[in-house]
Amino acid sequence: EVNKIQFTGEQRKNVFLIFKESLHNIVKYADCKTACVTMWVSNNNLIMEIKDDGKGFDVSKITETENLIEADFLGGNGIKNMNARAENINAILIIQSKFNEGTSVQLTIPL
Repeated sequence: EVNKIQFTGEQRKNVFLIFKESLHNIVKYADCKTACVTMWVSNNNLIMEIKDDGKGFDVSKITETENLIEADFLGGNGIKNMNARAENINAILIIQSKFNEGTSVQLTIPL
């Protein structure tokens, strides 16, 4: 089913850039052993999930911090951009993370 989906140029660009930023954050910050990318269709939505088993972080600090150095270290601008891109294509972005248990980025795109 995933192979049959056709996106607009804007959707394709934003999904790709969210995917790219997620992988960039894994490589730069996660210090993980494994990462997994999964895509599936459910209830007329495409769901993309990117998970790692890395060190995790406090997601609430991304939106709370005003210290740009700390925000950059936590991937703040990248995550803020991911949220803006998801909103731009009417998608839902959920980022969950726990210290020493890893991070999950899930993007749900209505079809």
